Amino acid sequence: MKNCLKTCLLVILIGSLVLVTAACGSGDSPETTPAAQQTTATAKPVQAETTEAAAESEAEGDDATSDHVELDISTDDKSVDLPADYPAETLPIYPGSYVESVVSMDKGFTIIAHSKDEPEKLMAFYKDILADGQITAESTVDGAYTVFGTLGTFTVQLTVGPQQDREDYQTTYALMLFPA
Repeated sequence: MKNCLKTCLLVILIGSLVLVTAACGSGDSPETTPAAQQTTATAKPVQAETTEAAAESEAEGDDATSDHVELDISTDDKSVDLPADYPAETLPIYPGSYVESVVSMDKGFTIIAHSKDEPEKLMAFYKDILADGQITAESTVDGAYTVFGTLGTFTVQLTVGPQQDREDYQTTYALMLFPA
């Protein structure tokens, strides 16, 4: 129940993030105001209706909700800072990347970023890092590379593909990193 609730919330957050990203990239030039530096939102998940299974989990001390969710989205051309507890030594951000957004929830992270390098360079960079882990599934479709697996104590999903909305960047990538 706990994982199902977290997964549902994560899917909703990622869907919202995709919609925000698509809406922001549709104009010819960005419209910003001096106050629009970076947006941070903190949300508390809605408590689901108590079921018999949830009541049993709660009785066993298993909390069915997340402590909090934090969403940072860049509203200008400045990268979002990574959270202090992001394990950059396990799965680093590609050098020189523009980090557009970060969602952090229960020691898990979803990052959307862009690079001026071509997708093949990022694919090679992350394949080298993921060689230390275990790849469960890997595919390349229409120039986009996606890989699922484990790395250290984390479950990882990475998607790297050609950039289509930002003039100055060649590649967009998404990193998802959650405790295994």
